[in-house]
Amino acid sequence: GLVGVFFYGSYSGLGSSL
Repeated sequence: GLVGVFFYGSYSGLGSSL
């Protein structure tokens, strides 16, 4: 996700937009 980058790391495609 976009915001997930700060939480899970959207860079690797594992992030989820909160």
